[in-house]
Amino acid sequence: MATFSVHARDGVVVDPVSDVQFLRDGFSPFALIFGVLWFLWHRMWWVAAGYVAVVLALGALAASGSVVPVGMMLLQSLLAVAVGLNATALRRWSVERAGFAEIAVVQADDPEAAELRFFSTARETMAVVSSPVDGGAGMPSSLVTPS
Repeated sequence: MATFSVHARDGVVVDPVSDVQFLRDGFSPFALIFGVLWFLWHRMWWVAAGYVAVVLALGALAASGSVVPVGMMLLQSLLAVAVGLNATALRRWSVERAGFAEIAVVQADDPEAAELRFFSTARETMAVVSSPVDGGAGMPSSLVTPS
């Protein structure tokens, strides 16, 4: 089973299609292999710019001749592995910058099963965000659909 973090725009689910994103945690082999293309595919512009800056710095280091070719290959391999290991964390950071907040964690076999599990349990626990009786301390806004 995989673990998915559930992110909602502004922490509130109004439209399940556009306001919710499911991000699979763990290693990303596509990010390891494709690097900047993977970042661009997921609209991670700032991360892609940082990645390109690091790759250009490595290229300048290689051009200066201060690192042997085997060392340069090792540095580039380490960069690729680091990207594969941290791709989900970088994507989560980008999603949070876009105004999404993490509202839940779901375990499922695939994204469709994660959506099914999240929405079936979220519907059962939806309530008003705050009530006048408790002074505003109600259900977490992540599980609330405004009326």
